[in-house]
This record gives sequence, C-alpha cells and structure tokens, in this order.
Amino acid sequence: MTGVTDLSLHAPQETLEQTRILLGAGALLCLWLLETLAPMYHAARDRTAHALRNLALGAVNGLVAAALLVALTVAVIESCRRADFGLLRWVELPIVVRWLIALVALDLTHYLAHLTFHKTPALWRIHAVHHHDADVDVTTAARFHPLEIAAHAFAMLPAIALLGLSLSHVVVYEIALVTASMFHHANVRMPRRFDRALRLLIVTPRMHWVHHSEWQPETDSNYGSVLSVWDRLFGTFRLRPDPASIRFGLEGFARRDTRTLRGMLLTPLLRRRARLGAPPAAGLSGEEIDTPQPRRRRRARPVAHQSARPPQ
Repeated sequence: MTGVTDLSLHAPQETLEQTRILLGAGALLCLWLLETLAPMYHAARDRTAHALRNLALGAVNGLVAAALLVALTVAVIESCRRADFGLLRWVELPIVVRWLIALVALDLTHYLAHLTFHKTPALWRIHAVHHHDADVDVTTAARFHPLEIAAHAFAMLPAIALLGLSLSHVVVYEIALVTASMFHHANVRMPRRFDRALRLLIVTPRMHWVHHSEWQPETDSNYGSVLSVWDRLFGTFRLRPDPASIRFGLEGFARRDTRTLRGMLLTPLLRRRARLGAPPAAGLSGEEIDTPQPRRRRRARPVAHQSARPPQ
C-alpha cells in the first residue's frame, strides 16, 4: 500500500506544548472566576488551600509526564513513522477524517482505561486519590496520582501505534482532554437546558458530578472524559434528578489522607479502603430523564450546600 507519511499539523513540538500550557492556564483562571461568581455548591472553607494542594499534585504529575512519558510517547510515534506503520498511514483518507478517527479513538481509549481503573481493585486504590476529594471544583481535574498518569499514558500507546498517530494528534487530544476535564469538574451553576444541550456531545458538570458521588452505583457511571457518547453507548450513563443533593468524596479515608499532599501520594499504600456511601434520600435516586421538559416557572434556588465531613 502507499504510505501516508505525514499526519501532523507541521507544528513544532515546542509550539504545541506552549499552546497546551497557555490554554490550560487560561481555562483554569476563567473557570475559577466563574466558580466565584456562580457556584453550584458552597466552596470549601479553605478554598485556596484546597486548590493549592490539588495543583501541587498536578505539578508533580507534570514533572512525571515531562521526565518519562513524553519521551516514551515521542519514541513510539517516531518508531512508527520510520517503519511507516499504522492504519492511518496505509489508507488514503481526507485529513479531516483522519483527525476525527484519531481524536475519537484516543477518547474511546481513555474511556476504557477509566472504566478499568474503577473495576480493578489495585487500580481503584490509585484512582481513589481523585475521588476522595470532598470539594470537587476545577482544580480536582489536576488531582490524580502520578501512577495513574503513567498508566493512562501507557494505555494510549497501543492506539497511537496501531493507528500511526502523530505527536500533533496526541497533543491536540491532550488539550481537549485537559480543557474538558476542568470544565466538567468545575463548581459552576449553569442553566439546566444549556447543560442538557451540551451533554448531547460532551461531558458536562451535571453529568460528571454524579460520577463523584460517594454512593457507589453513581460513582460507577459516567466514565467519559470528553465525549458523552461512550456512556450512552455502553450503558454507563446516569443522572441525578437533583444534583444539589450529591455528596462528594469517599467514605473510609481520614482527613490526613485527603487534605495533604503526602496523604494523597500515599493513598494507594494505605490499609484504609473506600466504603459504600449512603444512597440518596427517597425520591432522589431515580435517573433524570434526559429529554426536554415543559418549561415551568421556578423560584430562584439558593446555592446548594455541600456539607463538610468530620474527620474520620
């Protein structure tokens, strides 16, 4: 077959990395401001300290990615390029189609990896770091254990190699992933109709808040990161009729585990385990019908209170 040897945007790696950093920082600042102006839940009493802890863990992850994972990903991409290996190199397709295939395939891979972290006990111990945040906000998007960052990067390598993706494909997807993650973790109140319209395509806050519920049947749902189609397709889609009633976090962990950088890094090694959270009150556990409802006049509702948990 005739090889398709150039799948990139002809953008230098440095330019792509700078773009990713600038867009990420801009999205973080904008969503932080929106959380201040229109929060859905009361922010943590130590909001700034909470953000600094999460961002510090994110900085550790950035160092891990820069030191090891970027080099590994680049090595795989370069090896495939030199060998002219990969489905998208062997089949002549319009560049737009190739980009759609690349981004959709990477997002599906991320969905499957996320699902695996929930269903595999050893991996769940690592992923629990992300879920035992009792005050979900935009900075929760940075709260992952470095081992999870490494595992996700390795999980992407087979898709990158089999399709013969370029570095541009991977970096553009990472930009979309980071931006989408900050958006759907954000503690931002938005009109219900607007959220419903957006989640026809992408994961929204109202959808992802359910995933951070302390009640396990809700925690084990809504695994999508960018596109919402995967949860609908694989039957893992779930909504809470009243998102204001959701309690975030995981029962079974001590305050020192969830509110210190050291505790978050050591979580996978602890003997403590996440316990099954309490189910919602009667009338709140049914799934919201994801179809337009008749417009009705409603009184303004105050900001929902996300009660703080006492130390374990």
